[in-house]
Amino acid sequence: MRRQPGRRICCFWKSDMACEMEKLLIFTAKTTKAPGRLLDMAKTSAHSHQPLLRGGWAWAWLLWGLCLPGWAVAQPFSQAREDSLALLISQAQGPRRIRLTLELAAEQSRDSIDKAIGTVLLALEGAQVRNLDSLVLECQLQHARYLFMADKFDDALRYAQALLEDATRANDRHTQASAHNLIGAIHNRNGRLHLSLESFLESIRVFEDLGDWERVADLRNNIGTTQIVLGNYELARTYIGISLEWYLEAGQDEGISFCYNNLGESYWKQARLDSALHFFRLAEQVKRRHGAGRELALTLGNIGHTLLAMGQADSAAVYLLEAKSISKRFASPSSLALAHLGFAQMRASAGELAQAKAELDSCVAIAEEIGYHDIQLGAYLEQTEIFERLGRDSQALASFRLYHSLRDSLVSQHKQQQVEEFQMRYESERKQNQEIMQGQEDNLALRRYMLALGLVLASVLFLFFKRYREIKAKDEMLKETIRKNEAFIEAIPYMYFTIDAGGTYLDFKSARSGRVGSRGGELIGKNIRQVKGLDPENLDLFLRMIERTLRTRQPQKFGYVFRNQGELLHYESYLAMLNPSTVLAIVHDVTQRTQAEQKLKDISEQVKAQNEGLQQKNKALVEAMNKAAESDRLKTTFLQNISHELRTPLNSILGFSELLNLDRMDPEKRRNITKSIKKSSHRFLGIINDIIDISKIETGQMAIQPEDFNINVLLRELEAELGQLRQEKPASEVELSLEQTLRPELAEVHADRDRIGQVLRNLLDNALKFTQEGRVQFGCRRDGQHLLFFVKDSGIGIPKHMQVAIFERFRQVDESSTRRYGGNGLGLAICKGLVLLMKGNLWLESEPDKGSTFYFTVPYLLPRGEDTEELGMPAQPGRHWQGRRVLVVEDEQENFNLLESLLELEKATCLRASNGLEAVELCRADGALDLVLMDIGLPQMNGIDATAAIKAFRPKLPIVAQTAFGMTQDKVRCMKAGCDDFIAKPINRLQFRQVVGRFLGELPVDFED
Repeated sequence: MRRQPGRRICCFWKSDMACEMEKLLIFTAKTTKAPGRLLDMAKTSAHSHQPLLRGGWAWAWLLWGLCLPGWAVAQPFSQAREDSLALLISQAQGPRRIRLTLELAAEQSRDSIDKAIGTVLLALEGAQVRNLDSLVLECQLQHARYLFMADKFDDALRYAQALLEDATRANDRHTQASAHNLIGAIHNRNGRLHLSLESFLESIRVFEDLGDWERVADLRNNIGTTQIVLGNYELARTYIGISLEWYLEAGQDEGISFCYNNLGESYWKQARLDSALHFFRLAEQVKRRHGAGRELALTLGNIGHTLLAMGQADSAAVYLLEAKSISKRFASPSSLALAHLGFAQMRASAGELAQAKAELDSCVAIAEEIGYHDIQLGAYLEQTEIFERLGRDSQALASFRLYHSLRDSLVSQHKQQQVEEFQMRYESERKQNQEIMQGQEDNLALRRYMLALGLVLASVLFLFFKRYREIKAKDEMLKETIRKNEAFIEAIPYMYFTIDAGGTYLDFKSARSGRVGSRGGELIGKNIRQVKGLDPENLDLFLRMIERTLRTRQPQKFGYVFRNQGELLHYESYLAMLNPSTVLAIVHDVTQRTQAEQKLKDISEQVKAQNEGLQQKNKALVEAMNKAAESDRLKTTFLQNISHELRTPLNSILGFSELLNLDRMDPEKRRNITKSIKKSSHRFLGIINDIIDISKIETGQMAIQPEDFNINVLLRELEAELGQLRQEKPASEVELSLEQTLRPELAEVHADRDRIGQVLRNLLDNALKFTQEGRVQFGCRRDGQHLLFFVKDSGIGIPKHMQVAIFERFRQVDESSTRRYGGNGLGLAICKGLVLLMKGNLWLESEPDKGSTFYFTVPYLLPRGEDTEELGMPAQPGRHWQGRRVLVVEDEQENFNLLESLLELEKATCLRASNGLEAVELCRADGALDLVLMDIGLPQMNGIDATAAIKAFRPKLPIVAQTAFGMTQDKVRCMKAGCDDFIAKPINRLQFRQVVGRFLGELPVDFED
């Protein structure tokens, strides 16, 4: 028959084609939303194993499905994965079929543990039928693990112990270690903590021998959880931290999340709730990357209980509700019981006792079913408290008895476990005693052996003495040889030795200038080990070189050190083979050369160090020059910016002031010009204040003055104050909103109200300036022992490389001369300095074109409850201040004219004193005065002393300080002298009406500011 070429190749091609179809089918089920027809066509092609020429339609359908991701989803990804595995199982044979079945069980365990148990039992039956011992052990291990995950701890322990025996017989060390690990976890869950630790340590020992560091990390994490139960929290965190480092380096998200959760639990046990909540949330972030699951439900429950303990019931409810939902979906009874307990505690706190009792009933039912005793104890105590609050004393007593009964039972079990542990230790000690007795028998045999060895040693000593006599005779012969060759020896300029293979000197010669020539005769017949002055390292080197010379028959060169009466001598030795058992050693004293080389090396090192120092100095000089250049550039930029910023409002003030003198100006135009002058004046004053503030911060003169105030009132005032800025832009483009305030019972705080307001104002001004459309949001919330403020905008954002530099003075994101936005570059530097003075922190999160969020914190301090003095005259609302007498103490005529005009507008009577002494006399003479406006910088007697003098004889007369010294310490100084309030120059009309209105009567808002 003629052979058909290509048939065998075609068969191999078909087989490879089927494998590729099989891989592509799995990939399609995992990553695409293929329609049902696509999967059917692909399955048919994979079954028939047809080549491309005859199975082209299957490939066409499959590629068509990959190119059309918009098709409707035929089934969920997990179900598609299970279907694909089921298809492969139906086509596979032998061990591959068993492994695919185990993989299917692992996939099913994500949704249903019971379903996974059934599948792994099918795999176990198949492995036993085919006598696949290694796969039988693997199936048994998976079965025991799934029983543990299903909270069937007794069954899991029984299977795990049987598995350990089978693995020991099969000498499968990896399965032995895995079984020890699982047994330790089960003992841990049942409260047998010492047995648990023994199993974990045994498992670690085996896994370390096998080099399986991932399992070692798992076990250290398990030991950490056991130490948490034992109350050794610091030790627990040490074990867990080591595991976490390995998981982070390996990128093992599941291990990372477990470590975070366990760290949170250790802090929870110590009532360190902030730290516990931090690690629970880290665990939540990692677990959410892989979707919902049993472990996510447990973590969410932990977060909910922590928030509940911190008094954040609303946030706790969100987490507990999600934990309950996930626990029901993934059949996690322990997580569900914890969620029910959390809801019961929350409803009981809210006074919803009936709903709380229902939650506790569900919690107790689940906990009793799975044997979760800790949850049962907590639920019984909660039931007792609820029944007491409901007035059901008999039911409260019954719940309390259930609590004590279960607790006593657990204590009894614990004692029984201790007895079992003592029995195990007794058995261990008994075995050790047996081993000791066996060792004693072995010692008896050893003594017999030593007796025989003594006889052998006696024979060896006899031979040794015989050999010694031979060596002595040989020594006499060598000495005779030396005497014959002395003349020849003296002619050689270097030392030389002849040494046998054992290291014994056979001959010696030293030059007249040699350092040890006088001792030459002493070396003959001695072994090199007997020479004093050679340390062990040089001795070993000499012997190795002798052995290498005789073995390789090649000359060897080496150097060594010799100690002679405390002096270090350096030698170079050349070895050459004279015969198979003797070498010739020619030795040259190189001490002077070595010392010269060392001195040259030291000089080179010094020169090198000097060069490095010069390089460092050069580098430092270059850096200093760069910093100086950068500083000069920043100063130049700042001067340019500040010149522009100052000249802009001054140009408006001077220009519009000249226009006001024109008689033909109509009233409406004059009113608009007045507004422009006022706006530019405020801008000019703001620049001056920024320069003063940054100077005070940098020189350490800025003082923080805390006071009791309501933080919510401050936030709402800022919202109203900045509303005018929002109106300057179209309302549809920028919206300013106060998003979050503190609860009323938390809003009263002790802090520097003015500085917090100043920081918020600067941040809000920036947000409104750099936001063209969208929203600007701000608010405050409590974050542990701090108040956390935020200002969020949808503006231009800040590049990553500028997010640190913008907090430096004179720095802006755009530092060019053509920058789009104005500003002097001091606002954020002032904010940073003020926040640091208040012992807080300031940071931001930003992304270009997506907006920025600025955060800052200040310590949360409760109000001090300081009393404030009542004013001397209660102010009553009124239309005008007609009939009120006000003394203005002012030495500058222009300032007096301004205050007189403001008072006359409201029909008040104005009196004047030009110095402090005159003011004191007028107050003493005129008893009808209603208010004193006191300047601080006065001739003859300053305003501080004048205020103190007036308050001495008229303590009820209100005095308001008005001064150009606008520093915080100036305000404090005035208030301590007796002033009742403070107005900083330049005087704002609205502020003037508000402050003076407190003493003369509040006025209605019927004018424009």
